[in-house]
Amino acid sequence: MRWSLPQRIAFRWLFAYLTLNCVQVPPTWLWNRLVPWAGQLLGVDATYRFNGSGDTTFHYVQALCFAAVASAAALVWSIADYKRAHYHRLYLGLRVLVRLSLGVALIGYGAAKVIPSQFPPLALHRLIQPFGDASPMGLLWSFMGASPAYTIFSGVAEMLAGFLLFFPRTTALGSLVSIGVMSHIVVLNFCYDVPVKLFSLHLLALGAFLVAPDAQRLANLFVFNRTAEPAPFERVLQRPAFRRGAFVLKMLLLVGVTAASLYQSHTALGQMTEKPPLFGIWEVEEFTLDGEVRPPLLTDPVRWRRLIIGYSEQFAFVQRMNDERRGFAMQLDPTAKTLLLNADKFTYDTPAPNTLRVDGKLGSRPVSIRMELVDETEFRLVNRGFHWISESPFNR
Repeated sequence: MRWSLPQRIAFRWLFAYLTLNCVQVPPTWLWNRLVPWAGQLLGVDATYRFNGSGDTTFHYVQALCFAAVASAAALVWSIADYKRAHYHRLYLGLRVLVRLSLGVALIGYGAAKVIPSQFPPLALHRLIQPFGDASPMGLLWSFMGASPAYTIFSGVAEMLAGFLLFFPRTTALGSLVSIGVMSHIVVLNFCYDVPVKLFSLHLLALGAFLVAPDAQRLANLFVFNRTAEPAPFERVLQRPAFRRGAFVLKMLLLVGVTAASLYQSHTALGQMTEKPPLFGIWEVEEFTLDGEVRPPLLTDPVRWRRLIIGYSEQFAFVQRMNDERRGFAMQLDPTAKTLLLNADKFTYDTPAPNTLRVDGKLGSRPVSIRMELVDETEFRLVNRGFHWISESPFNR
C-alpha cells in the first residue's frame, strides 16, 4: 500500500527525531559542543551544566537541535528517496527501538522506587523545616519519602509497563500502562516544579507513539461499544534463526537492565541511609559564646537552636534561633573526636547518653555548646503510621 507524500515526509522526520532521542546520535561529547554553539546563535547561554536532572537551557536547545537535524535529514531523505512507496518495514523497526528505549527507562525509574533510592526516608532536616518554607519539589520529595509503600507501588507500576513493552504481543497494554504512569509523573513534575518536565514529556510521547495504531480499536472498545478487531501481528525479522537470536538478546537486555537498576538502587539507598556518628537532631540546651551564656532568644541570629546530622556524612545543618537554616560541608573524625563545619573546627564529647558537647570557634570567637538528642520518632509525620479504622479523620 502506497503512503501519501505527507505520511512519508512525516515518517522521515519522526524516524530521525526519535532515533536522535532514543539512541543519542551523535555521541554526547559532540552534543556538548554543538548545543552551546547553537545557543550562541540563539543568543542564550546553553553551556552544559550537570545538575542531576534536566530542564536546563542546554536541554531545551538540544531538543531544538534534534528537531532541526531531523528536519534537515527528512529533507535530504525526501529528495534522495522520493520514489519509495512506503517505509513499512522501517516503521516496524522504529517501533522496536522506541518500545525497548521506553521500557529500559521505565524499568530504571521504577527500580529506583521499588527500592526507594529516588525518594529515600525523610531527611532529618526536613522534619524541623517549617512547612511553608519547603519548595514545591522539596514538598513532593517529603510526600513520597513519608510513604515507602506508595513509592514502591509507583515503582511497580513503572516496571510493569517496562516489562510489557519488551514483548510485541503486550506492547499495546504496556503502552497504555506507560501513558497512565507517565501522565501522573508529568503532572507532578509540572505542578511541583520538578526539573524533569522535558524528559518525562518525551517518555509520555513515546508511549503515545506506540499506542497510536491501536487508537481506533481502543475507541471502538471503550467509547463506541463496537467490536474491536484483532490487531495484525507482524514480525520485523522473518527468519526463525534471526528471531531466536533477537529474542535471546532481548531477554539478556531485560534481565541485565532489571538487575543492574535494582542493584544500583539498592547500593544508593544503602549509602543514603547509613547513619554516621552523631546522627540525629541535637537540641541546644546551652550556648556559650565569648565566655558568655546566650539566652535562647528568638531574635538572636547567632545562637544555635539545633544541629542536624543526617544520613549523609558530608553535610550537616544548623538551625539558628531565628529559624534560619544553613547547610555545612562536614568532616567528622570519630577517632580524634573532631567536627569540621566548613572552616570552623570543633572538638566534641558525649559526657552522657544522648548528650553532646561541642567546643571550638565560630570564626574567631570561642564557643561551647551543650546539646541533647531529640527522638525523631516523636514527630507525627514519622510515627502516625497506618490505621484500618479511624473514628475521625486525623488531619493535623
